[in-house]
Amino acid sequence: MNILTTYTLKYLRLNKKRTAVTILGVILSAALLCGVLLLGVSFQKLMIDHEIATAGNWHAQFIGVPYAKANYITENSAVQTSMLSASLGTATYGSHNTARPYLYITAYDALSFQNQPIKLISGRFPQNADEMLISRVMVADTGLDLKPGSTLQMTFGRRNIPNHDELVKAWNGEKFVALQDGETFAPSISKTYTVVGVMVPLFDETSMPAAFPALTYLDPAQLAAADQVDISILARDPASIYTSVPEMAKSVGLAVPSSPWSCAARHL
Repeated sequence: MNILTTYTLKYLRLNKKRTAVTILGVILSAALLCGVLLLGVSFQKLMIDHEIATAGNWHAQFIGVPYAKANYITENSAVQTSMLSASLGTATYGSHNTARPYLYITAYDALSFQNQPIKLISGRFPQNADEMLISRVMVADTGLDLKPGSTLQMTFGRRNIPNHDELVKAWNGEKFVALQDGETFAPSISKTYTVVGVMVPLFDETSMPAAFPALTYLDPAQLAAADQVDISILARDPASIYTSVPEMAKSVGLAVPSSPWSCAARHL
């Protein structure tokens, strides 16, 4: 070992230019490798931040869970944070916009408002079930001069749409279906809401649907056992969601797709 060391040092001294070029090459190679790794990490962070900004901060979603079984998911050891929401349905509200005469109302709990991509323009988030957050587009297009403090008399009901099931499947949900020729509305119950805030249009909001999106507060204490809720979760170990999510879905009686990539789950 001593002979080899002595020979190597002597060779380096006698070939100073080659030694300098070799050292410089090693430094440049290491810098290039670090740069590529940092670029990959930065790009991954950018994609995660973009996904959170457009679709919200969650790892998996469970749709239509009976509230009586919600604790099977919310109290699961694999879950770090759970958020509840519920679709309250379609309602009329006296709009002057004949092409978009409805509201589609979704209720969020406090954690959902914090983790969904909702940006306030004015006012605040709803804090009880009688308060509502509306879109800036709705303010501009309804002709009702809505602002924080305005009240809305809502009439919930059902849209009777020709070829209902076909259109709902094609549009990926009733809330996205445009107003159809021959469509009628069957009213059921009425409720008064107070507008407490105006938000930036949601990432999936377009001018096509017959209903403007609106948000209200979901109070878990007021839910009955038979009520259905949607549950979004943040996992303790995001890499494990494709094994833990199907197990949680089965525990509450939800159908599990044959492919794990078909689940409402994502690895952030």
